[in-house]
Amino acid sequence: MPQLTDKAERISPAAYWELLMNLTRREVKGRYSQSFFGIAWAIAQPLATMAVFTIVFSRLAKLPSEGVPYPIFAYAALVPWFFFSNSVASGTLSLVTYRNIVTKTYFPREIIPLAQVCSRLIDFSVAAALSQTNGTLSSAAFASSPSALEESEPPSTAHTRLVTRMKLGYLNLDGRQT
Repeated sequence: MPQLTDKAERISPAAYWELLMNLTRREVKGRYSQSFFGIAWAIAQPLATMAVFTIVFSRLAKLPSEGVPYPIFAYAALVPWFFFSNSVASGTLSLVTYRNIVTKTYFPREIIPLAQVCSRLIDFSVAAALSQTNGTLSSAAFASSPSALEESEPPSTAHTRLVTRMKLGYLNLDGRQT
């Protein structure tokens, strides 16, 4: 006769990976299935905020962006901020949202908030891809500051370099490299 124990049997990491992917897929489908904009909402949200920031901080408050067009400056900061903000907000509520699964099934509880973060990572990727592929944003970013890049670089490469330097802190506000 088999012994009854308090321990759950081991499950393979592949099963946990599949659970993570299924929860992430469910979250993305649920978020965008009834939405008018669909996945475009991941781009529209930072773009709308960028427009407001540009009007308020660049035009009204006259805050300098030192050679970088303010919309690009704001968008480069807003996309990661929305990822972080939305990940924290949805991740903290996820255990309450999935309370029926959490209380009735054994699995690592960390998978549920991680699935929320993964679904927000898809939004982040879509919004970040806009800054990499949109030629008008890339070329506009350097039309006013040609000293920030070599003239032989295509705008998308130059834009990538500028955003990376801004994120890593290698570019001072006066446009000089450190």
